[in-house]
Amino acid sequence: MIVSVIRLAYYINFNDQEKNQEIDSLKDLMRSLGYLLDRQDKKGIIYNSKYWIGLITQYHGDSINLPYEELRRSADKDLADCFIELIFGYIINGYIDYVKEGLFINEIGNTYSVRDDIYVYKIMTIHCML
Repeated sequence: MIVSVIRLAYYINFNDQEKNQEIDSLKDLMRSLGYLLDRQDKKGIIYNSKYWIGLITQYHGDSINLPYEELRRSADKDLADCFIELIFGYIINGYIDYVKEGLFINEIGNTYSVRDDIYVYKIMTIHCML
C-alpha cells in the first residue's frame, strides 16, 4: 500500500524542491501505527504480534520502480523515511523487542551484501535510535 501511494505521489505531482504533503502524511501514519499498537495493548485487546512484526519485514526490502533513476532514488529515500518512522513509532511506544525480532533477527540476519546507500542509511538510522 505505501509503495503504491509513494509511486502515485511521484507520478502525479513530484517536485524535488518542495515537501510533498502525501509523503508527509504517510510518515505520520507510519509513526502512529506504534501508538495504535500501544493503545490496543493498554485496552486489553488481543492482537497478533506476528502481524505487527510482519509490518517491519514487509516494508524493509522494498524498492519503488519509477522510469527515471533520479525519481527512483528519491522515492526510495522517502520509503526509507516512512520505514524509519514506523520503527520510531514502535520504539517510543515500548515495542523494541518487535524491532529486534522483525528487523535485526529476521531481516538483517539474512542479508549477505549491501545493495545501496539508502539501505545503509535506513539500518544505521534505526541502529542509532536504539
